[in-house]
Amino acid sequence: MANNYFNPSTYNETMVAFGFRKRMEGWVVSGTAGLGRQAVNQDPSTTTQLYELAATSPVASDSYYFKTRAGYGKSAGFLGPNYFYRYVMEELIFPF
Repeated sequence: MANNYFNPSTYNETMVAFGFRKRMEGWVVSGTAGLGRQAVNQDPSTTTQLYELAATSPVASDSYYFKTRAGYGKSAGFLGPNYFYRYVMEELIFPF
């Protein structure tokens, strides 16, 4: 049975990221964009990336609110240095 777990002896990553956050008519919109370099073990360094955009709704009558997030990341992983992932996350939040 193959070991399918990414666990290098050394992993280095350096990334510069810029973010923003803006409130518009009760909504909060935010985002992050980052670009950098990574090195796994003794392999040559490769590019790493991160992009995320999020929006949070106004609180409805102090009872709930909605948050959505979407993103893309590129990094090293089990299948090599160009592993990438995309995601969408939806949350319905009830404060108490």
